[in-house]
Amino acid sequence: MKNYLRSKSLPLAVVLLLSAWQSFAQAPCCNILTNGDFELGGTEFTSGLPLNCACAASSYCIGNNFQVKCSGWPNLADHTSGGGKFLLVDGSSSGPVDIWQYATQINANTSYCFCFWVANVYSNTFDLALTVGGVQVPGAVFTVQGGAAWSQYCFNFSGVSGNSIAIRQVTGGGFRDFGLDDIEFGAPITPNFGFSPDATCGMNLSFFNQSTGPAPLTYQWNFNDPNSPANT
Repeated sequence: MKNYLRSKSLPLAVVLLLSAWQSFAQAPCCNILTNGDFELGGTEFTSGLPLNCACAASSYCIGNNFQVKCSGWPNLADHTSGGGKFLLVDGSSSGPVDIWQYATQINANTSYCFCFWVANVYSNTFDLALTVGGVQVPGAVFTVQGGAAWSQYCFNFSGVSGNSIAIRQVTGGGFRDFGLDDIEFGAPITPNFGFSPDATCGMNLSFFNQSTGPAPLTYQWNFNDPNSPANT
């Protein structure tokens, strides 16, 4: 794909090039999940815990506030918008369990990125882990800090394979109650493009995409040129 910018000088072109790069680089990971924010309810994932919106241990619910699950829990809304939904987890008291699991093929020769937001009901810390095909990914252990506030955890990985990816509650216990929201999973995108003088059009420059990532890639050009259409 080519895009042409008429410029009187190369420095202006370079300034515009840097501006386009900063805009392009804002989304480095291709998120393939369509319900990572749980706005679609209980679709797209499975859980090792049963669905139960009563205040009962070893179960989960989907709601817009901690207190939907247990009235004595803190008053905390979802991370996405403050008015949406998230996964409410009254954790397992007896041992490891995959709280959230997504069925997809993971290939050992591909690099992946994974992020999620978590909020703790209590002040006690505990560990969550990332698993692929039921096996914990080396180094992918996240210590959830105490307190009812949203924190993000991210991990990039490769060299493992399986037919699912999951967030695992590593140990059982009475203080493993938390919320999950805005899970993102995909393959990293490397944004890049080049440019060269266009010999057929005087001082025009030809810009071409050189980004890499999982197909199909979509992109837009924007040079902040008032004489060009928006999102050229």
